[in-house]
Parts: sequence; structure tokens; C-alpha cells
Amino acid sequence: MMRSKLAIFLLVPFLMQCTHVTYRYTGEFQTQDGSTQGRFTSIQSTPLYGTATGCVLTFWVYGGFCWGYVLAPTSSDKRMVRLKTEDALMQALGKPVYIPLSPIAIEAWVQSEESVNYFLVKDSSAPAAPTESVADEPGTLVEVPVKPILEHHQNAPIKLLFPYMTGVGLSYEWTSPWKLSFEAGAVVHIANTRGLFAEVKFPIASSHTEVLKLGLVGAQIEQRKFDYRLDKYYYLVEKSTGLILEMESDHMPSFQLLYFTDKTHYEIIDIVFNLTYRLKL
Repeated sequence: MMRSKLAIFLLVPFLMQCTHVTYRYTGEFQTQDGSTQGRFTSIQSTPLYGTATGCVLTFWVYGGFCWGYVLAPTSSDKRMVRLKTEDALMQALGKPVYIPLSPIAIEAWVQSEESVNYFLVKDSSAPAAPTESVADEPGTLVEVPVKPILEHHQNAPIKLLFPYMTGVGLSYEWTSPWKLSFEAGAVVHIANTRGLFAEVKFPIASSHTEVLKLGLVGAQIEQRKFDYRLDKYYYLVEKSTGLILEMESDHMPSFQLLYFTDKTHYEIIDIVFNLTYRLKL
């Protein structure tokens, strides 16, 4: 037990530092009309708040979410890097561009400034230089457009909830101009449990693809019980408050972790795990 506590104490601070990964994407490009060809180097950072949080919560179960670090770059990461690079080049050249498949490598496990640097080849019929020399070539720096994930959430306030993947719920979230969000909804669980809840949350870390929120939750939970003495069913009602940690990401399933702190009935659950999905109506 002492070794387990020591491992947790040493591992958690280390994993919480790995909240970003930076990729280097190098290769050749050409405009779709074939009039311009060149080489580029793209530096893109992807947040890993979800992987870091999930790793801390689940590493004791055969590694849990910690295996997500081994999978980097994922297919969604590669798609994001390619799309952002294409958008930046198209914005700079004023024409759609085509990029053949090129390697995407991990540059560092830290957040770096994003950039796209390109070098035009004057004679498009000339063979391109090796991509390893791109970083040493003089080039043009392109500003990478960034659209935070919080802007997308304001356009999709309705969420589906799946508690423990054995229930279903529906909620509505409203975000204030000060980024403080309020959410209310109802859930029904297959194990004869139902509830109403209200939350207030604030983003403690966010980027263009992920946001981590921390807040307070109040709920009324009703659990169906059977009284063998009276031979009938009844509902055990619990009104409780607690904490909520919410992770929403474009790279992994979004989830909520609720912990109720002032329970009076031990039979009713005190930890709730919800998978969430925003409805884009």
C-alpha cells in the first residue's frame, strides 16, 4: 500500500505536465492549378488535457488512458495538422493547395508557438530539395488561424448524457460572456435511478480543441427500492451538492466526473461518470 501511494504521488505531477504535444510536419505542396510549387515546415501543438486527466484517474487499471500517449499522433491529430497547414497555405497564396502525404513527427511534449513556414520553388519543373533542409531555407511565415472550441460550444448548447454508459440524459448549457457556464438537465439510469441536476462551471484550461472545466453541482437523486416488509416499491430521495470536472475534446470522448460530498443515504451513489455528446442542431 505504501508503494502504491508513493507511485501515485510521483506519477501524478509528472503526468499533469504532459498536457500538450507539438508536431513537426514537413513536405512539398502545390496549388491545385499547378502554377505554384514549394516546400513547407509546419509546427502545430495539440492539447492533451483529456489524456492527462484520464491518465491520472485510470492509470491504476492496466495503464488506463495513459496508453493515449503511446498512440500519438492519432489519426485525428494528423488530420488536424494537415487541415491547419492547408488552410494557412491557402490563406497566404490565395489558392487551394494540394499536399501529398508527408511524415508528421513529434517535436516535443510541450506547447509551442504554432507556425507554417513555406519556401516557393521558382521553377516548378525543377526537382524539389529534400524536406530535411526546409528548416534551413529562407521562407515566408504564415499566421495560423485559430478558432477556440468554446465558440463551437455556444452554438451547440444541448447535450446528451450517458451515465456509466447504462443510462441516458439531456441537458442545456448556457455560457455567459465571462466564460462562466450554467447547465441543467435530467438523467435516467437503468438501475432504477433518476435525477435532476444543475451545475455552474468555469474553464480552468482551454485551447482550440479541448477545454477543462471545474465547478459545483447540485442534484436531487431518486433511487427505486423495494421494501420487503411492506411488499412494495418506494423511492429513496437524496439532495446533495458536490464538485464536477468536465473534459470536452475534439480528439477523444467528452466526459463529466461528479463527486457528491454531503450525502445522507449511503445506498445512493456518490460518484457519477457521464459520457457527453453535443447535439449540433
